[in-house]
Amino acid sequence: MKPTASAEGKVWSAHDGVISFASGYTGYLRTEQSYRNFLLHVEWRWPERAGNSGVFVGQSGRDVNWPLSVQVNLKAGAAGELLAQDTLTFTDGSKKISAGHPAEKTVGEWNTLEIFCKGDAVDATVNGVKQSHADHVPSEGQIAFQLENTAVDFRNIYLEPLGSPKK
Repeated sequence: MKPTASAEGKVWSAHDGVISFASGYTGYLRTEQSYRNFLLHVEWRWPERAGNSGVFVGQSGRDVNWPLSVQVNLKAGAAGELLAQDTLTFTDGSKKISAGHPAEKTVGEWNTLEIFCKGDAVDATVNGVKQSHADHVPSEGQIAFQLENTAVDFRNIYLEPLGSPKK
């Protein structure tokens, strides 16, 4: 989803430093610029009930429902797992790398997600607990915040550049 005037206020809104997505919609809000070698810090919460959302990194190609990217899943009970979107697969041929020990907080509480993209690797940490790692994936590209039928809030979003990976 591109941030259009018709979507703003109905599907998403920004207020007091919080980006809120409404329930009942699917899509994503993405950057126009591509990024590489970074730490992305995001805080999220389920304001009403636990649901499904995610953050796409290394996104490229067409704007479609599931764009070519690595999704760091925020689905309740699976936060931090990695999903290979579109034609992408992980090195073992799978489409999913399961999260480690669950570290999510309860509905209404803020969670912290940190995504490290360096070279061709992606790592995800939830509330300080490392959840997943993938090598040989597209970690350079646009970044998008996904919504999938459940209201979700994001805040304290920042990106820190990381040095180039050593060869």
